[in-house]
Amino acid sequence: MEHEPNSIEIEASRWAARLDAGPLSGTEQAELDHWVSSDRRRHGALIRAQAAWLDADRLAALAGSAASAASREARPQSRRAFTWALAACVAVLCVTLAVLGYFDFPGGQTYASEIGEVRRIELPDGSQLALNTDTRATVHFGKSERDVALQRGEALFTVAHDASRPFVVYANDVRVRAVGTAFVVRVDNARVDILVTEGVVELARGADVQRVTANHKAVIASSDSRLDIEPVDPPGVSRQLAWREGMAAFAGEPLSVAVAEINRHSRHQIYVDDPALAAQPVIGIFHANDAEQFANAAAATFGAQVVRENESIHLRAPAR
Repeated sequence: MEHEPNSIEIEASRWAARLDAGPLSGTEQAELDHWVSSDRRRHGALIRAQAAWLDADRLAALAGSAASAASREARPQSRRAFTWALAACVAVLCVTLAVLGYFDFPGGQTYASEIGEVRRIELPDGSQLALNTDTRATVHFGKSERDVALQRGEALFTVAHDASRPFVVYANDVRVRAVGTAFVVRVDNARVDILVTEGVVELARGADVQRVTANHKAVIASSDSRLDIEPVDPPGVSRQLAWREGMAAFAGEPLSVAVAEINRHSRHQIYVDDPALAAQPVIGIFHANDAEQFANAAAATFGAQVVRENESIHLRAPAR
């Protein structure tokens, strides 16, 4: 189908090859304009294809630098075949990178935070970007778009209003579009969580497009799961944003879930060795990057033992 992601990347690569060959005719330019405007994903795909094409074209130039100009003129058909073969290779490269979610926007600025670090960035348009622990994002601003690729971790986007340049965040195969709003996107392997704190965003995943309003959370649990939207009360929103101040807040989550959150912020990992202990509910606010403090507090609350082994901390039920 035309709107499948792979089809878009392949068609974008064909256009990149055609643009590289020389100026478009009036008819071709109209076709390109129509193709790009028909689907908001196509502009980014074309940018990615052109960037990949430039790299491939440099390799082709190096490979053919020893050939004479006369020789190149004598084999126009072979060169044309090579050009389209190269376009096919670029298409495969773009599709692979898009599926894996590893594409950095060409000419974009990459920002990253370390484990246990919260980093705040003022973007060129006045928008603000806050990175939670161990997060990586690439930002590319053009004349008609503002794109961000979130490769890993969690980020809060406070978007400056600009109706002429939509703000789009790409996380795995999910696209989050906003004009002026605030929202959080978290990537955890195949899972993507989107929490809207202000305004409205539009989520797109393939042909599935949904709007999410403030105080609602969208969850895509795996690569083949549907997009679920659920309300979040204001205290719940505050708890989920506690990381901005270096804190982790829980309101009854199982100890296993709380430990997983604390482990995101620390190189000293906590392990809960007893299933019954792991199911105990946790309530409270803790320093997110202080695994030692959290383990001691959990042990005191549940009567557990803290056992330290090298760089890890184990929580165990008391011996009977």
